[in-house]
Amino acid sequence: GEAKFFRANSVFILYKLFNNIYVTTEPTTPETVQKVITGKSGETEIFDLVKNDLAFAIANLPLKTSEAGRVTQNMARHLKAEVALWQKDWQEAKTQAEAVINSGAHSLLSSTGLVFKGDLNHTETLWALQFKVLINGGANKINFNLMPNYAELMPGSKYTVEQGGRGFG
Repeated sequence: GEAKFFRANSVFILYKLFNNIYVTTEPTTPETVQKVITGKSGETEIFDLVKNDLAFAIANLPLKTSEAGRVTQNMARHLKAEVALWQKDWQEAKTQAEAVINSGAHSLLSSTGLVFKGDLNHTETLWALQFKVLINGGANKINFNLMPNYAELMPGSKYTVEQGGRGFG
């Protein structure tokens, strides 16, 4: 279920970013690694793959998990709702969103100020990437990949935790 979720998520992101993508479920082998791809996959083929992967994920993922950061059925439903919105399938988007809301696995926090305060593993979170303060004895530097390098764009900018840290951007 997790693998199908990640493939659906990746294909959907690539489609949104570039549109002209080629997708296949055939494994790459030493014999096919040099294959030249011409053209792109059709929109129907792309969305059929994404929706089939998400249907499999929903059917095979747990509703809840004790391991923070693991993909659950509601995360797959959330993505399926987003895909439906992209395709203007309002009924499917509503169905998936209501399934998440009515699952009992999530609830809103008492204050919007609590949503991003401290630990993101709370009842309102569908899925949050998990970062540790120390990885292999060194500081986690994932923010370097996610934050733009504002000092290059805006002289006088400061690299502080309050301003998002320092990015390679």
